[in-house]
Amino acid sequence: MKLVLTTMGVVMVLKLAELGYWIMHQSSLIIWQRVSEAQNIAIKLGGQVIGHTWLLESIAA
Repeated sequence: MKLVLTTMGVVMVLKLAELGYWIMHQSSLIIWQRVSEAQNIAIKLGGQVIGHTWLLESIAA
């Protein structure tokens, strides 16, 4: 997880999984736990959470 400070506030970029990490049931539970933790931190900082693929696709567009 990366914290990015901008003039608009705080954006947390969350990389959901590493290569080779997608082991069906176990990884989905871990991913949702990571997303939940990131959202809790973002709320405390007054920011938002975005996925790393969303950020990359937005830059490429």
